[in-house]
Amino acid sequence: MANDHFVPRFLLKQWATNGNMVSYCYDAFKDELAENTKAGIGAHCAVRGLNGRIFENYLTAKIDSPSAIIAGKILAVGINPLTKSERIVWSKFLVALPLRTPNVIRLLAPSEVQKSLRRVQNIGNASPEEHAFANAVIAAATPRYRRNWPRKIARDLIEDPDKFRRVCGMRWRLRRLREGRLLIGDRPLLVDPQTTRWKGGFPLDDVKCRIALPLAPDAVFFAAFDTSVLEQFESMSDEPLANKLNEETISNRANFVFASDTSLATFLRRRLTPSSLVCPNA
Repeated sequence: MANDHFVPRFLLKQWATNGNMVSYCYDAFKDELAENTKAGIGAHCAVRGLNGRIFENYLTAKIDSPSAIIAGKILAVGINPLTKSERIVWSKFLVALPLRTPNVIRLLAPSEVQKSLRRVQNIGNASPEEHAFANAVIAAATPRYRRNWPRKIARDLIEDPDKFRRVCGMRWRLRRLREGRLLIGDRPLLVDPQTTRWKGGFPLDDVKCRIALPLAPDAVFFAAFDTSVLEQFESMSDEPLANKLNEETISNRANFVFASDTSLATFLRRRLTPSSLVCPNA
């Protein structure tokens, strides 16, 4: 069984040379920055069995494969040539990114599972014997529900037209950097503000919502409702902008950040601190 990527390969490969990136994380056991110059794409941002066959097939066919083509188009010719259908696909991809990470998949729906099971157990006018039989069947199936329900909820949230239409309605920009290099993390979508009532960390109910996604070491995608938010970034020169986004990437990561080379090692060493998460695989 292949590993299920929660950060798609087509994104990670922009930071790779011959299939390898440079990975960084704080190693709490050694109390130091762990650097791996041969961090393979296949071994990172992937968990075996994370998505299950049905959800993985959905992500591959409906989200990642078409989005890889659109990402290539954005990098080649920019935002304006995108068609309406391409904007919808890319919007779903952006909505999906924070919903497919391991912490969300594993923790998204426990309360919903329990509430739904209780509703099923208590419904109807069946006899005590029939209730007992039905409850036994439900109890036996509960592990499967707990595995699959978070994936179903994640898919429903990705396909929620209110969410991806709002992203479609944002103003989109591509920024190319002549100076500075961008990192990408194992939670690559950078969202501001952080507090939100939206599951998956998307404050699409906030007019000041801004999202950013590094697409390559020298390119970043921005989207915002308010043009003044975008203008703040457009007014920044390349290196300060790269530093700001890299700090957000470091802060937003679960474990790892990735670079295309070792030129940012000093920058990372100053910012990956003992308060960081333990590095499981340097």
